[in-house]
Amino acid sequence: METLYTSDEVAKMLKINRQTILRFIRENKIGAVRAGRAYLIKESDLELYLMGQKKLSTEEVAQK
Repeated sequence: METLYTSDEVAKMLKINRQTILRFIRENKIGAVRAGRAYLIKESDLELYLMGQKKLSTEEVAQK
C-alpha cells in the first residue's frame, strides 16, 4: 500500500504554506484525493511533482 500524506504534511516537507499546497492541488500541479474535508496526496504524486520541479529548474539554468 502506498503512503498517503495530508496537505499539512506535504507543506512541512516542502517548507511552504499549506495554502500553496491547496492551490497546487486546485491547479492540478499535484494529484490528490479528497477524504472528507481533507486532501490526501500519494507519495508517487508528490514524487512526480518534485521531478517536474527539478526538470523546470534544469531548463531554467540551460536557458541562461
